[in-house]
Amino acid sequence: MRKVDGKAVPQYHLHLGGGVGADGAFFGKLVAKIPARKTPEAVERLIRFYAAEKQEGEAPDRFFARLPKDRALAVLAGLTDLPSPTPDDFVDLGETGQFVVVEGEGECAA
Repeated sequence: MRKVDGKAVPQYHLHLGGGVGADGAFFGKLVAKIPARKTPEAVERLIRFYAAEKQEGEAPDRFFARLPKDRALAVLAGLTDLPSPTPDDFVDLGETGQFVVVEGEGECAA
């Protein structure tokens, strides 16, 4: 999450280029932090970009592994920032109420 105007906005960290190979699983590179409500559009843009720019027979994991971060950010232009947040920006995907951070104990606690 990030704070905007003192309120929590749910967001997702977008990693591109990860996968599983002969040596095991590997993480993609962190490209951007996308507000939750803008994530579907981000995925659609990336799919269209892959379809238009891939090399013959190139799988998505290979395409995104070689994609420079600045090109990925250009595809995602306008989705990473919230200069004028709307009420929906404070609601997580699949939810109807404002996003609330719940703190707890443990390794993964917020």
